Amino acid sequence: MLKKKNQTPPKETDTKTFPIVSIGASAGGLAAFEAFFSRMPQDPVPCAFVLIQHLSPDFKSSLVEIIGKYTPMSVFEITDGMMVEPNCVYIIPPAHDISLMDGAFKLSNRTKKKGLHLPINFFFNALAKDQHHNAIGIVLSGTGSDGTKGIVDIKENGGMVMAQSIASAQYDGMPSSAIGTGLVDHTLPPEEMGVALMNYIKSTRDTLLTEPPFDFALKHENVLKKIFILLREQTGHDFSQYKPNTIHRRIARRMDVVGIESLEKYATYLKTTPDEIEALFQDVLIGVTHFFRDKSAFEALKKIIPELLTGKSMSNPFRAWSCGCSSGEEAYSLAILLAEYKEVSKLSFAIQIFATDIDERAIANARAGLYTSDIVEDVSPKRLASYFTLGSDGKTYRINKNVRDMVIFSEQNITRDPPFSKLDLICCRNLLIYMNPTLQKKIIPLFQYALNPNGVLFLGSSEGVGEFEHLFSVIDQKAKLYRCVVNPDDSRRKLMEHVLPLPTLESRRFSSSNIPLVREQNKQPLANVFVNAGGDKLYLYSEAGLVPKSSPLKNEETGVEELQSLNEELQSMNEELQSTNEELETSKEEMQSLNEELSTVNSELQTKIIALSQANNDMNNLLSGTGVATLFLDKKLHVMRFTPSCALIINLITGDIGRPIGHIVPNLLNYTSLQADAQAVLDTLIPTEIKVCSTTDKWYMMHIIPYRTLENVVEGVVVSFVDITEIKALRRLAVIVNDANDAIIMHDLKGNILAWNKSATQMYGWSETEALKLTMNDHVPESTRKEALKKIIQLSRHEILAPYLTQRLAKDGSIRDVWITATALMDETGKMYAVATTERLDDSTLGVSQ
Repeated sequence: MLKKKNQTPPKETDTKTFPIVSIGASAGGLAAFEAFFSRMPQDPVPCAFVLIQHLSPDFKSSLVEIIGKYTPMSVFEITDGMMVEPNCVYIIPPAHDISLMDGAFKLSNRTKKKGLHLPINFFFNALAKDQHHNAIGIVLSGTGSDGTKGIVDIKENGGMVMAQSIASAQYDGMPSSAIGTGLVDHTLPPEEMGVALMNYIKSTRDTLLTEPPFDFALKHENVLKKIFILLREQTGHDFSQYKPNTIHRRIARRMDVVGIESLEKYATYLKTTPDEIEALFQDVLIGVTHFFRDKSAFEALKKIIPELLTGKSMSNPFRAWSCGCSSGEEAYSLAILLAEYKEVSKLSFAIQIFATDIDERAIANARAGLYTSDIVEDVSPKRLASYFTLGSDGKTYRINKNVRDMVIFSEQNITRDPPFSKLDLICCRNLLIYMNPTLQKKIIPLFQYALNPNGVLFLGSSEGVGEFEHLFSVIDQKAKLYRCVVNPDDSRRKLMEHVLPLPTLESRRFSSSNIPLVREQNKQPLANVFVNAGGDKLYLYSEAGLVPKSSPLKNEETGVEELQSLNEELQSMNEELQSTNEELETSKEEMQSLNEELSTVNSELQTKIIALSQANNDMNNLLSGTGVATLFLDKKLHVMRFTPSCALIINLITGDIGRPIGHIVPNLLNYTSLQADAQAVLDTLIPTEIKVCSTTDKWYMMHIIPYRTLENVVEGVVVSFVDITEIKALRRLAVIVNDANDAIIMHDLKGNILAWNKSATQMYGWSETEALKLTMNDHVPESTRKEALKKIIQLSRHEILAPYLTQRLAKDGSIRDVWITATALMDETGKMYAVATTERLDDSTLGVSQ
């Protein structure tokens, strides 16, 4: 695990007390991460950050080190079981997917499968399920649509969502897809997100719903009624009978987003801000749906489809109703199941699937049948190839027209509008959970009324028929499949008279945007066909009594056979094209996934290049500044690089980089074994030192050592030359001084003795070791100390002193008369720092002690 600033690993904590912010990015994400963290407020509210980046499984990521440069928070690469702590940043490791359970990370190896890899969706979903309203998702730059499905999960669980503004994104695919859902709370450049994020977290710390939902509803009943009225007036829908806990949390979340703490003030804000009413409406309508949601339940439904289709024909169609269809995935999933059975069974029967929702925008999206590429998580490759077409942008899939033609979408409010009738199947999954018991008691009998005898009701995993078990029998309790009980006395109709008006949805007129009815040449109405401006069928209705029984019918039946024959030929051609398209789509998806990963790798490498360039500049300045001549050779002993001062010693020029060192003649006297010595160090890994002399009479200590990488791998040798010319001269001088007949002594201005030769030992009796511990006061008689100080002052004034006669103390206490020649030692600034004296005994008193 990589960590920053020697922090200890996180400890177990209660993650329910602080939000966890997950940030997803792909291509262009590094720049967005930098902008986000570099502009984060200095004193952030406690929260944790989890970064999900599209990383290549084949490259080691440097994201921990890169992010660590932009934030004072501790940065960790995630390990399995690590607990989430506030004020920390966690990074997804390469080749892994991560999830969250009870505030602890769970790591799983990335599976090698064809198609797109969507780690952001994977973690957003886990975060939403584990943290609920403490989950925050942010989608930054990237291609594709990863994260779009995940933000739906976060919003459904009461969390908050942000996305990078299109103009600020280097690649706008991911943020555009997220924004297109209509679920994003804040669309901002990354550098502005930190302030908005901290404001949101501060406002949610003292949540509005600290009271139980019932108590909250009683306390704020009048204000809530005002909000419901405002919603009803603008949208036409009454939410007063939705479950209090659900609707109140949606209101509280919107208050947090707009930064209003008082419910009364929020009601006033709604009254003056129609856009906020629409935003609240969309928040309440969040539909979490996807293709074949709860696969085991759809498998159970698949098993009873043959039974439901018994007796069905072109004149007796199979009729189904997908209630609360949202963006259409469930209705299309049902259509695909029916299409698959039709193909396997080779039976011919008509299919009518009615799909309704109160959200006009969701219905429009459902009709279009256009979905982001992350549906590959839920739809098998075979189904993708058979029933979908990949868009030219490689980012979207569109339901094929033969499937879209099975489904008729319409806006409908199940709590207010009449139902369809004579249905074989009703799919109403996870809609009833948002309604209170009173409303559920109206809806479930309505379903029984709308179904044919033995028709099937398909509910969500947390739903049931409640007290109306006498109206339904259980087919599969786990899958929530129920069969309509036959009532001979037709008590269903009597029961419904107390619930909703009897006219069914077929009797309602559709909106004026529908094109008028299509009629045959004889002007007799064979079928009522409602289509929108794009030509998509919205509704079909026919009555056998209106179909003429004359001979045009025969010609029309013949025409149908010819069309069916042609259609079979076209289907055969289409299957071949679909097979080819499947292979191309898979290859395109893999290329897109690889391109995303390589883009991330490229961004990290660019960051590394910048860092390496800076390090290289620093190294060049360091080597040039030290004046040490240095030569770098690779494993083949070819020149890799050298410092300017080395060029004078080895006779190098820039063009020599890459040449073998053996081809270059160094400017050294009597030394020709550089290549051999370098090879010996490379073979043995034992450094060596050799004194060499240049043709300019300069002496160097040449060091040859192995060149090691950070991973301790030997990649060549380093040859350095330290100038020892002055040291060698000083050593020569030291030899001369040490062998001189006169005593030579050096002391600093404080009187500490710094040098003492052999003749001084012979003259005064102290050894060199003993003398270096003395001061001049131990060596100068007290009677001559003033004179000695005067001489030092004269020397400091740059005066030249003639040899003079004075006295010195010996080790045995005797006093010696000596002739002294004193010399001032100056530093580079001309300031005296020491005195050197040459001392010789006075011949006239030699051997006489006083």
